[in-house]
Order: sequence, then C-alpha cells, then structure tokens
Amino acid sequence: MIKYVYLRIQIPNYVIKMGRLIHLSEAASLAIHCLALVASNEKSIKASAMAKQLGASRNHLAKVLQQLVRHNYLSSTRGPNGGFTLRVAPGDISLYDVYELMEGKPELEYCGAHGDDCPFADCVYGNIREKLTSEFVTFFKNRKISDVKALIR
Repeated sequence: MIKYVYLRIQIPNYVIKMGRLIHLSEAASLAIHCLALVASNEKSIKASAMAKQLGASRNHLAKVLQQLVRHNYLSSTRGPNGGFTLRVAPGDISLYDVYELMEGKPELEYCGAHGDDCPFADCVYGNIREKLTSEFVTFFKNRKISDVKALIR
C-alpha cells in the first residue's frame, strides 16, 4: 500500500506546508507499481485486483492504466477474462521512462524562489538540488521494471 504523509503546521493566520525534496506523484508511483504487478503475472490482471493490492482508488488507477495503454507499455482486453498484459519486456522499461511519461522531464536547474530574478550572486542552496536531481535521474534510468518485479512478495 502506498501512503504519503504531509506535515501541516497550523499557526494563526499562517499555514506552513513542508514539502518533499524530490516529488514523485501518486500517478507516477502507481504506474511503476502497476507495471511491476502486470510483469509478475503470467496471465492478464484486472484493474480492480491491482487497485486492491496497491490500496489505490480504482478510478485514479484506471486513468494511469489508460496512459500506459496509450503509450504502448500495456495492452488491455475487455470482458470477464480481460485485464492488462505487458507489451514491452520488463527489462526494457526503466523507471525513468515511466516517470517521464507521467511527470515530464525533471528540471535540473530550478529555483522556486526567484527564477532568473534572484538577488543573490550564488544560489543559497549551492548545487545540492542539481546534484540530487541528477542522482535521482541516474537511479531511475538504471532501475528497470524487472528489478522492481523481483521485489514483490
């Protein structure tokens, strides 16, 4: 089951939301998990079974699966014996492929505070965001759905 925890601190007249450093949307996470579940099944698997296993909304999962079908990662069959099967070998799908499909390309140089109008000569964060994003991209490019499939209990 995938769970996300958000920390909200309520101060009179102010709300401070503590964000995650690297953002992975629920849709991207579901896409990765679904591909691994489909890869681990010899037969097709139904969306309802995946939703139950992942503790996800069936409606949200259906939208994610639709994207995966549209981009030829999965094929779907309707009917009582229907479900989803892989169209691509799990060793040929990197987590980055799925991330980029669901999220777009990550921005390597991004300042949420000032953009191009920053009053500072050097970034107050140094190069840590670029370094972490680069490590994240490298990890996701090297990790395949077949690697994730091997982690299923």
